[in-house]
Amino acid sequence: MYYTQQLDLIFEQTVYIWFSKLFRQDKTPITEEELVFLAIKNPKHFSKIYDIYHHKIFTYIFRRVGDLDLAADICSETFVKAFSNLHKYQFKGFSFSSWLYKITTNEINMYFRKNQTETRHIAIYSKTIDLLVEIDEETSIEEKLVQLQNALAFLEQVEVQLLEWRFYEELSFKEIGYLLDISEDNAKIRTYRVIEKIKKSLFKPKRK
Repeated sequence: MYYTQQLDLIFEQTVYIWFSKLFRQDKTPITEEELVFLAIKNPKHFSKIYDIYHHKIFTYIFRRVGDLDLAADICSETFVKAFSNLHKYQFKGFSFSSWLYKITTNEINMYFRKNQTETRHIAIYSKTIDLLVEIDEETSIEEKLVQLQNALAFLEQVEVQLLEWRFYEELSFKEIGYLLDISEDNAKIRTYRVIEKIKKSLFKPKRK
């Protein structure tokens, strides 16, 4: 957990440093959208996109496959697809990373469809329980982590993805809706339905 938090901090610093180094002719910092369109016009600028987002995408993949080499392969394929389809990118009010998430998720799902005997990993941190459910004083965090892991194992793939996007990747409901091609309100409703499903599994009514 600490290792992942450190990597996230490094990623945030990397993004800041990269964008602070990129300027327009009038010396004002370049925006994410402008960098993407520069890369569309001149492919050499895609290397900057790769450097900025590689860690974020790699970590996203690793949390789901649990293998460094496999994560590296899928990450590589993701950026190949992103580069090949960059001309199709359209800014729709979301960060460029949302577009990358969509490509990445498709690559991960494709891998598991082709390798159905492989186990899909679910990253769980102690803060996840606090976000999903309220902990009763009689049960330790460690015990609830085990119970939560067991509850997640019975969820459908899209239900797990909703929780991962919302609580692990901290995406907005608008971004989640974009990833699933549904409305923002629908994404919110679906996410809270999954939370209620987990609560029912974790906290059964006590006998009087």
